[in-house]
Amino acid sequence: MMTKRRCNRPKKTRNLAHSGVLLLLFGWFLAVGVRSSGEEERLLLSIEEDTSPDTSPDTSPSVPQPMAPVLNTPRTQPSRRRRMNPEPASDTESSPEPESMFVTESSPEPEPMSETEPISDTEAEINGAVYKQTCLLQIVEFFAHTNPELKHLLEVECSQTISDHLSSLPCIEIDLNKYNADTHTPLDFTGLSLQTIYIHMSSVAKSLDELQMASEKFGLVTLRLTNLTANTLDVYNIYIGRVQIPQQFSHTTLQNLSFSNVSGEAIEFMCRCFYLEDGFNLTVSHCMIKNLECLNNLETCSSARREADTTFTLSNLPFLTSYNSHCFTTLGQTMNNLVLRNLGNGVFDYQRNELVALFRFFERGDLQSLTLPMGLFKSVWNHHDHRVFNMFSPIELFIEDIEEPQITITRASILKNGFYNTNTNNLTLTFKPTANLQVSGLACLLGWIGLGFTHIKSVVINVPNAKDLLAAAQGWGRPNFSMPLLEELRVGGTQVKLTHRWEMNTQMHSLFELRHTAINPNNPEHKAPNTIYVLPAAKYKDWVSGEIFGNLSSNAAQILPKNKQARDGVVRCSVCQGSEEEEDWRSENKAPFVGLFKCGHIVCFECLASMLKLEPGVCRHADISPIRCPECRENITPEIVALLIQNPNEQMHFVSIPFSKYMLKNYIVKTYQSMEFETVPATVPKRKISDTEPTSNDAGQEPPAKKALMESKQ
Repeated sequence: MMTKRRCNRPKKTRNLAHSGVLLLLFGWFLAVGVRSSGEEERLLLSIEEDTSPDTSPDTSPSVPQPMAPVLNTPRTQPSRRRRMNPEPASDTESSPEPESMFVTESSPEPEPMSETEPISDTEAEINGAVYKQTCLLQIVEFFAHTNPELKHLLEVECSQTISDHLSSLPCIEIDLNKYNADTHTPLDFTGLSLQTIYIHMSSVAKSLDELQMASEKFGLVTLRLTNLTANTLDVYNIYIGRVQIPQQFSHTTLQNLSFSNVSGEAIEFMCRCFYLEDGFNLTVSHCMIKNLECLNNLETCSSARREADTTFTLSNLPFLTSYNSHCFTTLGQTMNNLVLRNLGNGVFDYQRNELVALFRFFERGDLQSLTLPMGLFKSVWNHHDHRVFNMFSPIELFIEDIEEPQITITRASILKNGFYNTNTNNLTLTFKPTANLQVSGLACLLGWIGLGFTHIKSVVINVPNAKDLLAAAQGWGRPNFSMPLLEELRVGGTQVKLTHRWEMNTQMHSLFELRHTAINPNNPEHKAPNTIYVLPAAKYKDWVSGEIFGNLSSNAAQILPKNKQARDGVVRCSVCQGSEEEEDWRSENKAPFVGLFKCGHIVCFECLASMLKLEPGVCRHADISPIRCPECRENITPEIVALLIQNPNEQMHFVSIPFSKYMLKNYIVKTYQSMEFETVPATVPKRKISDTEPTSNDAGQEPPAKKALMESKQ
């Protein structure tokens, strides 16, 4: 059994310890007495003279200094101070170290209150001007390391002249190889707005030590720009390791952010430091990244300044294999243009490439434009769930890198009622330079578009052998495709003029007559279903005057609402404002039908067809997407679409058209009779962001820093 040892320290020693404590307390009371007797101010002034490196006048306003970056160090408690580059312990470690080697993460101590009288407005204005001049000179000195032509601004005394000159420069270069990592005081740009900042390294790291030094330098120099106001920040040719960011620093918003030939660590660091504002353009090209995890911390901020198109471009990333990233969720709230070009090996698999997040982004209803390779589009087209293509939402779709065998793929479910896309209106197809499209391939191509995209209005086909193709297509017979809403067809810069006519679908005459749905007076909630009436344009005037009711069957007379407003009987569309009395109406050969709503307003058949879109769903019977009258904004979402027809020797009556992907062709069929080619200036397919030019250090070649970067991760 262990016994507790008793302290055998002599009693005299213990008495000396108590005496030492009393002496310390007595010394503390003396210090308090010195401060109370007026020595406090003298001590504070002496401390400031010994420790403050600032030699500016006392009247200059105090400038809050952001925290310096912390590089390659483990995370510690926020209230502690840590060294940026910890050195091994030595016998001389007790010597005082410079303040710049530490980072204080706790809140700064409050400064002692000054008893001086407040300065006047004139003095404050003078101090502000001096402070701004000092900040601008610091900025000029910082940029002059890479831009020596700016050194003459150091002798300019007018701050407005310096500010105007810097703002007028189209581009300011920052070569990290010309900076040292010992100075990290943040710059205050005092509202200065710059156009483009170009950050790069003229020579990349070739060893692990150089890689670590480059990482520290990149972090220190970049964090000096944390309150920067610039339109574009272009980062190029930077390969670094992981850089840790201080917990407290000021984020900066940017309009355009571009990465070219940089490592994923550099992208991740910049995404943590900078926010993207509304109307942003984000580009990642010619990089060696294998996934998009470096974009997980990307954030955007709302701005009431303006509303503009936002674009995200991923191009020339040959090693990219995984598309699983939070960035599609983050940017999905503000982005409406996405460009995907030259990614991976050109072959895409839904599971292997982790396309779930990307496909969910494709379903966003406000996606204005999408550019993607044919290999990626095939993953959408051939997905086992047809709703992926149903909810494919871009209004403008650009498909690139097409070969003839790829575009003629067949799918058994294409004939099913659930396989359709009603969102895309404009389609541009660009073939590979080696493609050789024949007339038979063009026919299959147009037929494929008509089957998959029910609301297509414009088709542009860019093919290298367009001249030979059009020459061979001159003798093409009657085109065998159907696009009811097609307004423009171009093949290689040549406008294709299509001659068409409208024919009534003969199957409509075999449908049963639509009977009136009576309203139960005992149940006021039971109302007649919302109905859109499709009438021959020639009968609209008779409906306005009421003469049409004498030629209707009894059921049709009860179903069709009567005109209750003063109208002139002229067909005038509420959407396109077209009128049957105008020459354009006849020259465009518009459909001879109009859509009549329960509110009494009308639209032409083409505009009605554009409004009738099927909601993608799992049910066998699809529903119409919500519709409001373009004039009175009343809800006119139909439960029934009634077509007025007349069989021989019978009165006119209504038939109900079933909802299906072919419903636009159920009323009346647009049949093309011939194709004529009119030579027009060649057009380049519209792209939101141009291709990034290849660099001498292409992403397909490993840069000298690649080996060092891999070693640092091990």
